[in-house]
Amino acid sequence: MGWAKREPLVLFILAGSTLFGAHALFAPALGWDDSSRRISVESSDLVRFLQLRSRLFDEKEAQQRFKRMSRAERLTLMDDYVREEVLYREALELGLDSQDYVVRRRLVQSAEYALTTDVRQAEVPSLAALEKWYNGNRQLYSKAPAITFRHVFFRGRDGEQRAAAALDGLVSGRTDPTDTGDRFLYSMTYVEQTPESVAAHFGQAMADALFTGQAKQGWIGPLASPHGFHLVWVEKAERGGQLPFEAVRAQVASDLQEAWRKQEAAQRIAELTGKYRVVLAPELGALR
Repeated sequence: MGWAKREPLVLFILAGSTLFGAHALFAPALGWDDSSRRISVESSDLVRFLQLRSRLFDEKEAQQRFKRMSRAERLTLMDDYVREEVLYREALELGLDSQDYVVRRRLVQSAEYALTTDVRQAEVPSLAALEKWYNGNRQLYSKAPAITFRHVFFRGRDGEQRAAAALDGLVSGRTDPTDTGDRFLYSMTYVEQTPESVAAHFGQAMADALFTGQAKQGWIGPLASPHGFHLVWVEKAERGGQLPFEAVRAQVASDLQEAWRKQEAAQRIAELTGKYRVVLAPELGALR
């Protein structure tokens, strides 16, 4: 064995082998547990992993896809699964589930979903319940005024005069809108715009002019904006207002069921919260 003393690498290998053998021999007898470092992989784990990674909502489809995979594809899938599991466990050991707020928030959202996903799934609201919700939340079922129009733009000090002079030709059809006016930096056509969106683009004065009864189908103007002056062809103007119950009944039902779901979810979480004892630090005593 004199040669071994002169070869440190050989000694290192022998020592490592001895330790490994001792661990394999005595660990079961001494009750040493390596379960935290063991990753058991079953085909169902890989199918579930494939389903989640591929966003397959149909579990049977995921199973069929797994069966069609080649050995090399399954090995790659298993390597990816093991890699993710290793990193997940290491993240837990590092406390990232509690220290990293993004991770913590994601876990909270997952818990909320798991606790509330089956709330009020089957209950169908009665007509009386729907009407009560509709009457109590009428602001949710109203349509804002909207206007669809195109415009011809005139800039400069003489913009208003040039616009007024061009109006008759546009009204009579003698003038092509694309052949008159000045280049406008933004769009020439606006579809189903609300008063707020028109005001944001053209100023409150022009929005008021378009939504105070003047706007009927046809040419109107000149209308002033911070950009200059506009001749506006009104294609369609909708007054808006309260939508009748029958027109929004399906939406009312969906909204009511969602309100029920949130209410019962809050109750479940409150019941869970009641199982915990909250201990406040002395400096937070005023919060009691």
